[in-house]
Amino acid sequence: MKRSIQLSSLAAAVALSAAALVPAVANAGTSATVGVSNFYLFRGLDLSNPNAQVSGSVDYTHDSGAYAGVWASNSGTGTSGEYDLYVGYATQIAGVSVDANLTSYEYPQAAGNNKLGSISEFILNLGYDLGTMGKASFGVAQSLQGETLTTGYQYYTLGYSLDKMSATLGIQQYGASAANNYTHLDLGYAVNDEVSVTLSQIIDQDAKRADAGFIDKDVKINLAWSKKFDF
Repeated sequence: MKRSIQLSSLAAAVALSAAALVPAVANAGTSATVGVSNFYLFRGLDLSNPNAQVSGSVDYTHDSGAYAGVWASNSGTGTSGEYDLYVGYATQIAGVSVDANLTSYEYPQAAGNNKLGSISEFILNLGYDLGTMGKASFGVAQSLQGETLTTGYQYYTLGYSLDKMSATLGIQQYGASAANNYTHLDLGYAVNDEVSVTLSQIIDQDAKRADAGFIDKDVKINLAWSKKFDF
């Protein structure tokens, strides 16, 4: 699940005139990425335990800031692989970067989730450059349909980065199924443009979910390499 800042700031930004919109995308065109990691880390969870992950993507970006792409992984849910389809728009409004997209998560071999669009989200990410003090970000993902339609869920992130270091607090909330709620903290370090290390741990969770044994509370160490190719 690839794609994966204050809401009041967003509301104020949207109220600005269209003249204030400046595309945030620096390089228009087609690109591809390839990556490997020791496991599939997604929202504080190890989705590929105990297997390593191999992934790749192809993306197209327009000068306007609109983009679309597909991302694929050898691991997804259960024994199924995964590919994600997404379309979105990225821009800047009064110094705030805005990235909104619709993402559909596809699991071809998973029973009940093997239809196009069976699991999808609306994702909004906002960011603000603090200059020498680093960068701050806020994100929210809202479930749209699929297996989560009856309860729904939201996933929130608060992030901060400075030079090569970053910290992300993620909060997963499930509508009527509150027993599944949890919070995780990720601490990252970018060794260079291609290699990164992330320490991830569940720091709070509902007691019922903990009893179910679904969440691993141990610190996870994720080692990842990725490379981008522009065409």
